[in-house]
Amino acid sequence: MPRDPNSGIYSPPANSAAIPGQPISSSSWNNLVADIGTEITHTIDPRGETPMAANLNMGGQKITNVTNGSASSDLANMGQLPSAPLGLIIWWPNTENPSSYVNATGGSNNISRTTYAGLFALLGTSYGSGDGSTTFTLPICNNDSRGVDVTICIKVL
Repeated sequence: MPRDPNSGIYSPPANSAAIPGQPISSSSWNNLVADIGTEITHTIDPRGETPMAANLNMGGQKITNVTNGSASSDLANMGQLPSAPLGLIIWWPNTENPSSYVNATGGSNNISRTTYAGLFALLGTSYGSGDGSTTFTLPICNNDSRGVDVTICIKVL
């Protein structure tokens, strides 16, 4: 069996790796798919209520073409995940902003009206007119983090 009984880690069967530019042997892939099916069958409760008991090593491959989930317990694909709305202000537990966010705790809170046109359309000059023509001002939020390194930031893209 390709699952290590001590670690619980699954290893694909021999000769199941695809080699770029080489034909794929259906027999080796049939074995791989059968092994994965067996591992999933023996790992997940038939009712779908128990989480997997160990890692399922996909050999660096990803799961693709997942259909849209319809129940709260279904797997969701990236297209189903909600996007944070422009202007959302978050308290981020790190000193570096997440992607698509800028700092909103003071300093130079003027940003480009062109680069961030969607946010400018939402906020306008409510928090300041920036330089009066090419920038606008973001809100400045109080960072009362009680000594913890955090950043308060605003979604801009």
